[in-house]
Amino acid sequence: MRPVRRTRAGYREYNESSAEALAMILQAQSLGFTLDEIKGALAQTKEHGLRRDYLIGQIARKLTELDRHILQAQELRARLVCAGNARG
Repeated sequence: MRPVRRTRAGYREYNESSAEALAMILQAQSLGFTLDEIKGALAQTKEHGLRRDYLIGQIARKLTELDRHILQAQELRARLVCAGNARG
Protein backbone atom coordinates (compact mmCIF):
# COMPACT_ATOMS: atom_id res chain seq x y z
CA MET A 1 0.00 0.00 0.00
CA ARG A 2 1.20 3.42 -0.85
CA PRO A 3 0.60 6.33 1.48
CA VAL A 4 -1.54 9.22 0.27
CA ARG A 5 1.01 11.66 1.64
CA ARG A 6 3.64 12.20 4.31
CA THR A 7 3.41 14.63 7.17
CA ARG A 8 6.15 17.14 7.93
CA ALA A 9 7.38 14.75 10.62
CA GLY A 10 7.70 11.99 8.01
CA TYR A 11 4.67 9.94 9.05
CA ARG A 12 2.79 8.18 6.29
CA GLU A 13 -0.92 8.90 5.91
CA TYR A 14 -3.33 6.49 4.23
CA ASN A 15 -6.86 6.90 2.94
CA GLU A 16 -9.99 4.98 3.96
CA SER A 17 -9.72 2.42 1.14
CA SER A 18 -6.21 1.52 2.33
CA ALA A 19 -7.55 0.99 5.85
CA GLU A 20 -10.30 -1.27 4.45
CA ALA A 21 -7.77 -3.25 2.41
CA LEU A 22 -5.57 -3.68 5.49
CA ALA A 23 -8.55 -4.93 7.51
CA MET A 24 -9.31 -7.44 4.74
CA ILE A 25 -5.67 -8.58 4.65
CA LEU A 26 -5.55 -9.09 8.42
CA GLN A 27 -8.84 -11.00 8.42
CA ALA A 28 -7.71 -13.21 5.53
CA GLN A 29 -4.41 -13.95 7.29
CA SER A 30 -6.32 -14.90 10.45
CA LEU A 31 -8.28 -17.39 8.33
CA GLY A 32 -5.09 -19.03 7.08
CA PHE A 33 -4.68 -17.38 3.68
CA THR A 34 -1.14 -16.67 2.53
CA LEU A 35 -0.01 -13.24 1.41
CA ASP A 36 0.18 -14.51 -2.19
CA GLU A 37 -3.43 -15.74 -1.99
CA ILE A 38 -4.51 -12.41 -0.51
CA LYS A 39 -2.62 -10.51 -3.20
CA GLY A 40 -4.48 -12.52 -5.86
CA ALA A 41 -7.82 -11.79 -4.24
CA LEU A 42 -7.05 -8.07 -4.01
CA ALA A 43 -5.98 -8.02 -7.67
CA GLN A 44 -9.17 -9.86 -8.65
CA THR A 45 -11.24 -7.37 -6.65
CA LYS A 46 -9.41 -4.40 -8.19
CA GLU A 47 -10.02 -5.70 -11.72
CA HIS A 48 -13.61 -6.95 -11.36
CA GLY A 49 -14.94 -5.47 -8.14
CA LEU A 50 -15.80 -7.57 -5.11
CA ARG A 51 -17.04 -10.85 -6.59
CA ARG A 52 -18.81 -13.01 -4.05
CA ASP A 53 -18.46 -16.14 -6.22
CA TYR A 54 -14.67 -15.72 -6.41
CA LEU A 55 -14.35 -15.27 -2.66
CA ILE A 56 -16.61 -18.24 -1.93
CA GLY A 57 -14.51 -20.34 -4.31
CA GLN A 58 -11.33 -19.32 -2.49
CA ILE A 59 -12.87 -20.17 0.88
CA ALA A 60 -14.05 -23.55 -0.43
CA ARG A 61 -10.54 -24.27 -1.75
CA LYS A 62 -9.02 -23.32 1.61
CA LEU A 63 -11.53 -25.60 3.41
CA THR A 64 -10.58 -28.51 1.15
CA GLU A 65 -6.90 -27.86 1.84
CA LEU A 66 -7.56 -27.71 5.59
CA ASP A 67 -9.57 -30.94 5.50
CA ARG A 68 -6.66 -32.63 3.73
CA HIS A 69 -4.23 -31.44 6.41
CA ILE A 70 -6.57 -32.63 9.17
CA LEU A 71 -6.83 -36.07 7.57
CA GLN A 72 -3.04 -36.30 7.25
CA ALA A 73 -2.63 -35.29 10.90
CA GLN A 74 -5.22 -37.86 12.01
CA GLU A 75 -3.47 -40.59 10.01
CA LEU A 76 -0.12 -39.64 11.51
CA ARG A 77 -1.64 -39.64 14.99
CA ALA A 78 -3.08 -43.13 14.46
CA ARG A 79 0.31 -44.41 13.30
CA LEU A 80 1.99 -42.89 16.35
CA VAL A 81 -0.59 -44.47 18.65
CA CYS A 82 0.02 -47.85 17.00
CA ALA A 83 3.79 -47.41 17.31
CA GLY A 84 3.42 -46.48 20.97
CA ASN A 85 1.19 -49.49 21.68
CA ALA A 86 3.59 -51.85 19.94
CA ARG A 87 6.36 -50.84 22.32
CA GLY A 88 4.27 -51.38 25.46
